[in-house]
Amino acid sequence: MSALKLLFEHRLDPDPLKARYEWLDIVESRSLLWGFISSPKRELVRSVLNTVNVEIVKRARPPNVFDFASASVGNMFLTGYVFTGQPPRSSKLTANPTAPVSSQAPSNPQSISSP
Repeated sequence: MSALKLLFEHRLDPDPLKARYEWLDIVESRSLLWGFISSPKRELVRSVLNTVNVEIVKRARPPNVFDFASASVGNMFLTGYVFTGQPPRSSKLTANPTAPVSSQAPSNPQSISSP
């Protein structure tokens, strides 16, 4: 099983407080789950997870805060698509998560807009 697949299939702790700290460790790249994921893929995934984290923080209205208990990292990653309104750079990654990012060519080069 690939390290990226292990990351995406990982569920956070069922305890809300432990899950929140575990989420922060993942977002800040301190989690052991990143161990065998290449740096380019790590930064690509982290950019999406950071987007999700920023949106969670922006929308928090104590005492109503996001409950990270048992959240799936893969679902959190996919939530990044919702917050950005378009598929992020990570679409290259999700097309074939076990292939190196640099070797993946877009299927339709004309559909990619330049920033």
